[in-house]
Amino acid sequence: MYQLTNNQGVSLEHPVLKNTGEYIPPDPGNIHYQEYLAWLAEGNTPDPAPDHSDSVADHPDRAE
Repeated sequence: MYQLTNNQGVSLEHPVLKNTGEYIPPDPGNIHYQEYLAWLAEGNTPDPAPDHSDSVADHPDRAE
């Protein structure tokens, strides 16, 4: 249902809705963030951030 975001290979505690790709800002006033926190409180765990460690950006000597 949720997946953490990835920023330059660093996993952040900012979730994304997997079905829409919508970023959920960590704002207590945001209804989606409140739903995410409730989902976590039920014992759920978001999917880890994608591993982009093998991307072309990380290896500029490799062109696509």
